[in-house]
Amino acid sequence: MAYTATTTINGKKAQKIAPGVAMVTGRIALSSYHATLATITGISSRFKAIYTVIPSVSSTGVLPTWITASKALKCYVPNTGVEVANDVDCGTIDFVAFGRD
Repeated sequence: MAYTATTTINGKKAQKIAPGVAMVTGRIALSSYHATLATITGISSRFKAIYTVIPSVSSTGVLPTWITASKALKCYVPNTGVEVANDVDCGTIDFVAFGRD
C-alpha cells in the first residue's frame, strides 16, 4: 500500500502569528506508512512555504519526525531508531505547523 495520511485541521485556515508567519494545528491519521514518503497536502497546501512541523508521539507510540524536503513524516520505532516497516498503521499524530502565509 502507499503512504496514506488524512489530515484534520483545527479551524478553517492558518492563523497569522507574526508578519509573514502563520500557524496551523491539527491531527494526522497515518493509516498506512511507507518508506517512500508522500507529501501531506493537508499541511503543505496551507502555506506558501513550510518552516517546520512539530509532531507529537503517535497514538500507537511511534516517533514521527518532519522531513522538510518530502513535506511528510518519517516514523521510527521507539528506543531503536529503526524506521517503521511498510504498511504499518502509525495511528494519529497531533501537530503544530509554522509557515509563510
